[in-house]
Amino acid sequence: QTVRFDPLTRELFARAPEFGSLVAFDFQQRLEPRGLAWEDDPEAACGGVVIQTLVHTLDALRVVTRATATEVLHSHLDRVRYQRNEDHALGLLALASPLASGRRVQGLVAGSKVSASRQMRYQLLFDDGALEADYVQRTLRVTHGGERRVLEVPPAPTVPALLSAFVAHVLGKGDNPVPPADAIETMRLVDSVYATSGQGSHSSKQPPGSV
Repeated sequence: QTVRFDPLTRELFARAPEFGSLVAFDFQQRLEPRGLAWEDDPEAACGGVVIQTLVHTLDALRVVTRATATEVLHSHLDRVRYQRNEDHALGLLALASPLASGRRVQGLVAGSKVSASRQMRYQLLFDDGALEADYVQRTLRVTHGGERRVLEVPPAPTVPALLSAFVAHVLGKGDNPVPPADAIETMRLVDSVYATSGQGSHSSKQPPGSV
């Protein structure tokens, strides 16, 4: 859940209500393969790119869109470099959101570790424009009516921000930054991505005795 503390994610969250009704979304996180043996070991990793990295994208999607309900309609998992775990994942999702004016919004999520390149873009499409955050270039592209702007958004460490928020919560000075219900719902989506791909659920991939 650290991606929700990235300044670009916070910009998406803050600006989303300014553009009319949400009509579609496209969230992608494509990372370089790291060549680590455990990432392709079902027992050590309990799954591939879905549980390793796409989980952060699913969490950010729910946060940014204020989703009140999210469903995985279909997913496809593939092995390009890995031998046992998936390293390429595509999903078609639908969600309900107060940003959508009562409509059910459909969109795409994607995650991979197959190319020697890095791309991470979150895009929201609205009746009146669009927002596109590029986490590699550190830019926010804003389209509103006929106006197009590109804003630079410098990075900031996300783990310290998350830990500081947790400390404040423990001291009674703030809300829980990642409520248990949020974590449970995101993991439910992870399970649904596996289930709708026809490759079983995430829970079925875990070795005996794991939690």
